[in-house]
Amino acid sequence: MNNRQYDNGFTNTIVAIIGTLVRTLERSIVTFWDGLRSTTVHGTPSLLGFMAAIAPVLAPIPIATQTAISLMNYMNWLPFQAVIMAIVIEVAGFVLWVFLTEAIMQDGWKGSTTQFIFTGAVLAYQTILILINVSLAVNEGTNNTTAWILFLATCFPALCSIAYGYNNSASRTLLEAEQLEARTEADAAKAEAERRHQEQLEIDEKRHQEQLAIEERRYQEKRQDRKEAQALKMQYAAKSDGVQLEEKPAANKFRGRK
Repeated sequence: MNNRQYDNGFTNTIVAIIGTLVRTLERSIVTFWDGLRSTTVHGTPSLLGFMAAIAPVLAPIPIATQTAISLMNYMNWLPFQAVIMAIVIEVAGFVLWVFLTEAIMQDGWKGSTTQFIFTGAVLAYQTILILINVSLAVNEGTNNTTAWILFLATCFPALCSIAYGYNNSASRTLLEAEQLEARTEADAAKAEAERRHQEQLEIDEKRHQEQLAIEERRYQEKRQDRKEAQALKMQYAAKSDGVQLEEKPAANKFRGRK
């Protein structure tokens, strides 16, 4: 069917508007999905860093709660005693594991006194945590499956602390590199500014010397002109005196005749 007979300015306008809307929708969809892809690519490292930072803060809470419950149930501790001990154990364990991880990440395992001290401290932390949550439960008749679950759960805060220490060490290295780069750029900019200032001083000094040379040359030219003018005056004066000496006898002779 030939629709050209229905073509006119109005239909052409409608077609142009629909085409513009379709192209705009197409570009919007493409831009939206490109933005999501870019967000995923650039946001994944930040998301992993955020998870590595927040997980060690959240992971000890359930274990601390279980530790407090075990102390109250199996050792008949008062609630405030059990809660304080659980908090202290988890905070100390987090700090010790982070320090040990950063020490190993920074220098590697060198068997130094500091590394041995932190290693012994984290082993003591893990031992206390396992004894309170696993051994006491086993003594009260807990089955093997529950005991293994408790054992693995007590190790989980340590794993999160190691991840936090690794992320913190990497972040510190990155910040130090950025600060070094910033200082290098600042030093380079300062050196460039000093170089330009020195060049400007040299240019100004050169111009000053040129100006002094021009003034000296002008002074010497004026002095030479004065000398030449003085010489001409003296020469003219000498000639003028000679003329007067020649005219004086004639004048006397003329006066004698008169």
